[in-house]
Amino acid sequence: MSSIHEKYHTGIAKMAATNHLHTENGHEIVTWLGGHASVVSTLQIYLTMAHNRLVSRQKDIPNTRFQYKTLLWELAAMEITKPKWCMLTAKDLLEWYAAANTKTTRPKPTPDPPKSPPKSHASTTSWWDILGVDKHDPPAKVKKSYHKLALKHHPDKGGNEEDFKKIARAWEIFSA
Repeated sequence: MSSIHEKYHTGIAKMAATNHLHTENGHEIVTWLGGHASVVSTLQIYLTMAHNRLVSRQKDIPNTRFQYKTLLWELAAMEITKPKWCMLTAKDLLEWYAAANTKTTRPKPTPDPPKSPPKSHASTTSWWDILGVDKHDPPAKVKKSYHKLALKHHPDKGGNEEDFKKIARAWEIFSA
């Protein structure tokens, strides 16, 4: 038969490791109750007492493992004389246990704002420079230059995709 300490070890360890604030006084409970080691040993004693009280009421089931909620309600109903522990209500104990069993999610750091994209060549260079024409050339000449450059730089033909995008954008600006 395992000892009561082994049955409830995980819950005790979680509660002792939780930074939960007392609802009434705002203090961190584990620190307020004397620290980690003190909380572990006191919880072992008090949960053993609560367990034994519950077992004594259920005659034929001495090897039962009770839910923590049941133990904590029983613990709150007991007359505890240890300073500060006697001030804990069932609500305090249940909230503390719930906090110990809630996956703590640290707030995700706020991502840096997206970096502004580097200024593309198209934004600092005029459409006619990209298309290799004069600003005042006739539309037919501009169109011919565009087709020639688009064919040369098309990614499917082994060209550079960025250059192709710049050429396409320049054509959009011209033909708008």
